Amino acid sequence: MNKYLAFASLMALLTSCQMSGRDRLSNPTRMMRSASTRKTPDVSGKSRVEFKLVTRHVEGDGRYAQILGQIREGDLIAFKMTGRQMKEKMLRGNLRPILYKVLYYGHLAILVRDPAHPDRLSLLTSSGRRGANTRDGTAELEHKSFDVYRISSNKKLDVNRLREFAVIASGKSNMWSFGNFVSFFGIWTHNLEPETPDGVGDDYVCSTVVAAALHYSGLDLDDFDDNEFFEIVSPMRVLRSRGYLKPDTL
Repeated sequence: MNKYLAFASLMALLTSCQMSGRDRLSNPTRMMRSASTRKTPDVSGKSRVEFKLVTRHVEGDGRYAQILGQIREGDLIAFKMTGRQMKEKMLRGNLRPILYKVLYYGHLAILVRDPAHPDRLSLLTSSGRRGANTRDGTAELEHKSFDVYRISSNKKLDVNRLREFAVIASGKSNMWSFGNFVSFFGIWTHNLEPETPDGVGDDYVCSTVVAAALHYSGLDLDDFDDNEFFEIVSPMRVLRSRGYLKPDTL
């Protein structure tokens, strides 16, 4: 039964991976690496970072306007569902709540000021129907439940590189490629550590496009290599990974 549940949730993520829980980052989750398997370079403690919870939003709690004043470019948006949301969607025949139950967070995005939409903060993410994209702005968050995470450093990501990555990834995006499937199921994930435009992939899912964007903009995550084999890159795995800001970012 558990195998069927996991398979159904995986298919739901691949076919939608849309913005839509529980609360603490420390809760155990399935289908993710429990600890980093990479060695971290000997860098200054000041450049070592992890993701810290900034705020959270539950659909209908009346805090949307307040949260808009707190978020900023480079923040990660981790989408979740309340028990009520899960029940309502399941009653309508939507399987997506299974995904949220299994993976904890069912969708991930990073905030970027895309040059194509300079008047707003955009959500850089990926979905099967769109591929990597920045089509949605923060207005889409009002009717979603989500947590906001930020790197634990006074230093910031290289936002110019982040914006550059958003343009490149959106332009290369390949919806429904074979790579989407093998990446999503954890068989083979690649282009997670791009350094140049040529290194940016065209078959990211939501969590891998965020991991790649972070690396491109200066954050080297401990828990990822450029190529991953038999490792599912879930939203929670990205959020749990520590890392360091590369010297040229500081």
